[in-house]
Amino acid sequence: MFGLAASDSTARRTLARLDETALAKIAKARASVRRQVWSLLRLRPGGFPWLTVAGG
Repeated sequence: MFGLAASDSTARRTLARLDETALAKIAKARASVRRQVWSLLRLRPGGFPWLTVAGG
């Protein structure tokens, strides 16, 4: 878990082998984290920390 990161191809093969149940659990966890992050950003003074990238 804390070793070297898997290569892109290994990660892709692993995700391709997951069944619908596992993919649904991952989607649910991602949605939960996303809600938490947006909630924390709303509480932040100034709201979302807008970024400038390449002058835009």
